[in-house]
Amino acid sequence: MRFKDKGQYIDDNGYARYIDSNQLVHRYVAEKYVVGRKLLQNEEVHHKNRNKLDNRAVNLSVTTHGMHVAAHAISKILTGRK
Repeated sequence: MRFKDKGQYIDDNGYARYIDSNQLVHRYVAEKYVVGRKLLQNEEVHHKNRNKLDNRAVNLSVTTHGMHVAAHAISKILTGRK
């Protein structure tokens, strides 16, 4: 287990989680500052700059699974990154 910051750690997939609740930081930030409500089970959070540890609200968008896959496909075409 790698520790990111006080109260957070990096999970095996490279995402930050809160130590006390195991909640994904990006989902918490999206709920609190992006949409202002609990995320629905079918909603996903996309990191616009593709940095899994950049959990600033301005870097996050809430999408459906299909939109999330499309965003990554477009990014791959434009940047050549996976």
